[in-house]
Amino acid sequence: MDSLIVVPISKVQAIQRQGRAGRTQPGKSYQLYSEKFFKEDMKDYTVPEILRVNLANVILDLKHMNINDVINFDYMESPDRDAILQALKQLFLLDAIDEKGGITELGREMCRFPLEPSYSKALISSIMMGCSDEMITLVSILSSENIWSRPPSIKE
Repeated sequence: MDSLIVVPISKVQAIQRQGRAGRTQPGKSYQLYSEKFFKEDMKDYTVPEILRVNLANVILDLKHMNINDVINFDYMESPDRDAILQALKQLFLLDAIDEKGGITELGREMCRFPLEPSYSKALISSIMMGCSDEMITLVSILSSENIWSRPPSIKE
């Protein structure tokens, strides 16, 4: 199971956000933390995304490209070994890879979807269960960033 953990932004991100305020329209940036927190608790740089996210999709894509040694693969930023093993475990439980770590036919089919492996497995399974319309709706909602849209008010 994935969980969303709230962490402070980095110093670089804070400075970048401050620089964006007022760039395209009038605006200000309010940073609501102490100077001590900024200096002592915030990291200097942003942690690369590959070190923060679930790697199941990346690992499945590597397996699909016949790169089987995903633990010793030469990543630009090497992810944590435990994160790779967790992704392999998840893919095995989804039947995307077999007990030897090779990609299965289902795994190849799952790669055709630009989705997290659990969502693509759900879509494929829903066809066999006769509920694909409902599953498409659920996966669409779960995989989008924001399902609610608030159009800007028009001032006359």
